[in-house]
Amino acid sequence: MNKNLSHYWILFGLLLLTAWLYYPALDSRFLLDDFYNIGGLEQIKTQGYTNFILSGFSGPSGRPLSLLTFAFQHNYWPTSPFPFKLVNLVIHLLCGVLLYLIACRLLTHLDLDRKQVRLIALLTTGLWLLHPLQQSTVLYVVQRMTQLSALFTLLGLLGYIYAREAYSVKQTRAGLVYMAAAVSMGIVLGVLSKENGILLPLYILAVEATFFAHQPRPREWRIWAWIFLALPLVFLTFYLAMHLDYTLSKYQYRSFSVTERLMTEPRVLWDYIYNLFIPRPAAYSVYHDDYLVSTGLFSPPSTLPAIIGLAFLLITGVLLRKRWPVPAFAILWFFAGHMLESTYLCLELYFEHRNYLPIFGFLLLTAWLLVLCWYRLGNKILAALLAASVCGGVLLVSAMELNLWSKPTEQIVEWQRRHPESPRAMEDMGTFYLMAGEYDKAVKVYFRILDIFPHEVYPYLKMISVRSCYQKKTLSAEDWDTVLDKAREAKRYGFATLGEVDSLTLNIRKGKCKTINKYNLLRLIITLAQNPDYERDRSNFHELAATLAMTVGDAQVTLANIDQAINLNPTAPRYILKISILSSLGRRQEAIQTLQHFKEYLKHNPRYYVIYKDDEKEFERTLLDREQG
Repeated sequence: MNKNLSHYWILFGLLLLTAWLYYPALDSRFLLDDFYNIGGLEQIKTQGYTNFILSGFSGPSGRPLSLLTFAFQHNYWPTSPFPFKLVNLVIHLLCGVLLYLIACRLLTHLDLDRKQVRLIALLTTGLWLLHPLQQSTVLYVVQRMTQLSALFTLLGLLGYIYAREAYSVKQTRAGLVYMAAAVSMGIVLGVLSKENGILLPLYILAVEATFFAHQPRPREWRIWAWIFLALPLVFLTFYLAMHLDYTLSKYQYRSFSVTERLMTEPRVLWDYIYNLFIPRPAAYSVYHDDYLVSTGLFSPPSTLPAIIGLAFLLITGVLLRKRWPVPAFAILWFFAGHMLESTYLCLELYFEHRNYLPIFGFLLLTAWLLVLCWYRLGNKILAALLAASVCGGVLLVSAMELNLWSKPTEQIVEWQRRHPESPRAMEDMGTFYLMAGEYDKAVKVYFRILDIFPHEVYPYLKMISVRSCYQKKTLSAEDWDTVLDKAREAKRYGFATLGEVDSLTLNIRKGKCKTINKYNLLRLIITLAQNPDYERDRSNFHELAATLAMTVGDAQVTLANIDQAINLNPTAPRYILKISILSSLGRRQEAIQTLQHFKEYLKHNPRYYVIYKDDEKEFERTLLDREQG
C-alpha cells in the first residue's frame, strides 16, 4: 500500500465503520419536533415546494436551505424515516471528512511530523464520527438543520484555512478575496440552514488565537478581519440586543426564569463535557426536559462551583492560547460553539445536538494527548492500553446505544427508565401503548403525569382522544365537567396540550372521533384560550376554536374567534380563513376589507407574499367579480 495514501484508506475505513454501525438504526422512528417542523411535507403535493421551503418558523432565517432538502424527500413522509436518516448519515460522514482535513491543516502548525499529524487527525475524526453524544443529531431527523449548518461552517472554515495559509506566504490581495469568499459562503449557507452558522467567525477566531497565533497579521489582514470576522459578530450582538425584550418576555411561558437558565447552563455544559470524556450507557437520550433547574447559587450545591469552574476554564483557554495551543483551542472552540444556544436565549435547558461541532476541540485534544503518550511515554504498552481504553470505550457504548435506536420499543421503555420524570418520556410511553392498541394502559400512563404535574390538563385531553377517537366511546357529562374544571385551573408545564387540541380538531374535520361532543370540545378550547397560564398559545386556541365552530355551523363563534386570533397574532392562514368565512356568509364588504388587511400583511412580510400571493389574487378576483355581478 502506498504510504502516502494509507491514511486515506484508514479514513475510508472509519467512514465505513460508522455507516455499518449506524445502518440498523436508520429505520428508527420520527421524534418530537420532526412532526412540528416538517409535518408540512404532506401539503407539498397540493401547495407546491415554495410554500413549504419558505414557511419555516424555527428561527429568524426560516432555515429554507434545510427545508429544501426535506422537500426533496416529501414522498417518504410520514411513513418512511429511513431515507431521511440516511441523508443525515451521509451529511455526518461528509462533516467527518471535512474535520479530518481541518485537523490535518491545523496540526501542521505544531512541532509534529507528518505521521503524527495524520494519526492525531484520524483519531480525532474516528472519535467524532462514532461518539454516542452525536447519535441524537444524526438519528433525530429534524436535526439535519444542525448538521447542514455544521457542514457549511466547516466548508467555510476549511476554505479560510487554506486561503489564510496561502496569504501568510504571499500576502496578496487574492488571498484576502479567497478568505472573504470562504467566510461569506460559510456564514450565509450556514445561517440559511440554522442560525448557528453565524458562529463561523468565532470558530475562526479560536483558530487564530491558538494554531495561527504566530501567523503574520499585516494591516490589510486586520482591516479584512474587522469586516469579515468582527462585523458579523457585531451584527449578531446588535440583533440580539434589539430583540432582548422579546426574548426575555418569552420566559413567562417557561418553568424557569432567564436568571435560572443562566445559573443552570454551566452545570449543563459540565454535564456535556463529562458525557464526552466518560461515555457510558444510559447517559444519552433526546429527553432531558427533567433536568434540575438551578434556583440559586447553592440550589443545587453544584451551581456555584460549576459557574466558577467554567469561568476558570475560559480564562485558562485565553491565557494558554500561545504556549499550549491544543488545550486552549479545545476550550475556546467549545465556548464558541455554545455561545448562542447555551446562554440567555429562551431555549430548553439541555439538548445533546448542541455539541455536534463544539466537541471537536476536546476530541482533538484527546487524540493529541494519546499520540504524545505513545511517542513520549517510555512504556509503549501502557500508552497502547490507554488508547485502546479510550477508543474501545467510545466504540462499545456507541454500539450499545445504536442497538437501542434500532429497537424502538426497547428504546421507549429504556428512555422512560432513564428519565422517569420527563414529560416527553411519559408522552412517548403513552403513545407507544396507544399505537399497540392497549388503550387503557395508555390512559393510565397519561394520568401518571398528574403525580408529578397535578395541574396539567394534557392527560384529560388524551383521555378524550382515546375514548372518542380510538375506543368510540361517549364521555359522560360528569367527565366533561371535570375536564372543563381542570382546563380553568391548568398550568402550562410543556406538554403537547396545544398539539393534542389541534389533533382532535383535525380528526373531527376528517370525519373521525364521531362520538365526541363537538360543543363541549369547543367550550374546552375557549376555556384554555381564556386561561392566563396559556397566554402563549391563546391565538392558536382561538384559531382552533374558529375551525371547530365552522364544522358545527356556528358562524358567529367562528368569526369571533378568528378575529381574536388575528388581533393577537395575524398570520396569512388566519386572514385566509376569515375571508373564506365572510365570503361564504355573503358579507362581501367585510371580506374585501379583510382582504385589504391581508394585502398589507403580505406587503410587510415578503417571504409570506411569495407563498400566499396566489391566494391573495384569487380572493381579489372572486370578490371583485361578485361585487361587479
